[in-house]
Amino acid sequence: MELIITAVQAIIKLMIIGLAGFILSKRGVFNKERTSAMSTLLTDLALPMMIIGLCIREYTPEKAKGLVLAFLAGMFSQVLAIIVSSIVIRKKDNPDWAIERFSSAVSNPGFLGIPIINLVLGSEASFYTAGVVISCCLISWTYGLFVIKGNIQGRDMLKALLNPGVLSIIVGVLIYFLRVPVPTLIADPIVTLGNMAPPLSMLIAGSTLASADLGEALRKKNLYVGNVIRLFVAPLSTIIFFKLFNVPELIATSCFIALSTGTVTLCMALSIKYDRHPTYASAFFAISTLLCMFTIPVVLAVYTALM
Repeated sequence: MELIITAVQAIIKLMIIGLAGFILSKRGVFNKERTSAMSTLLTDLALPMMIIGLCIREYTPEKAKGLVLAFLAGMFSQVLAIIVSSIVIRKKDNPDWAIERFSSAVSNPGFLGIPIINLVLGSEASFYTAGVVISCCLISWTYGLFVIKGNIQGRDMLKALLNPGVLSIIVGVLIYFLRVPVPTLIADPIVTLGNMAPPLSMLIAGSTLASADLGEALRKKNLYVGNVIRLFVAPLSTIIFFKLFNVPELIATSCFIALSTGTVTLCMALSIKYDRHPTYASAFFAISTLLCMFTIPVVLAVYTALM
């Protein structure tokens, strides 16, 4: 019950920030150009700093093993979701297929998962969530970027891969596994910039939703198909992984919660940056985030019964 209450409170707090973005957009403070600039700030600065900040931790062999297991669990769940969404969400006569597949596949652990896990399971558990965050960002900055941006070839592919998200993953992993000491004078600003990501995401979502047609989004069948994949199929599939690899309970539970969250922020941010159906991506993000408030308790009950 404590977990459910914490999850609901975290989502309500973030929705209030989203409401502020919605109101500011309606009042003319935010417009398309300013929202696009905020989206670039999110993708090129706040989210990369969040990834690096999560990796500035004390190294121990046990924690390193747990981090790798969490990363593999995230990859297992989300690659499976990519396969399922590619089968059930068709490209033909569907201009929104990229948004729907991306949104279906990738979760939002850094946005909702870490605050919930930190409050309920403690800071040690939230550290393991960093492995899931890295898996989400890696998939978002590769698979997600390719489906949003379209056909990328040759040098453009290399340029696309060498983006702030992928580079921050490389830097963060090197810092942790090579045990690179990061002075507090440098670490604190990195963490502070990373902490901007959740509120900035909600301001962008609220601002974009102010000009969106939610009624049109709610009439799209794939919005519901995608959320079934994202909120039920993807997280519940991790139980197979946990059983196969005998994952310790603390790591398994933290990963499961992280992978039970709504769709990833980066889908919305990249769709705004590259002008690929941004209003629908924002609507999908907001609806998925709201729905997970109700689905997390349900899938957690199934997880508890099966584990």
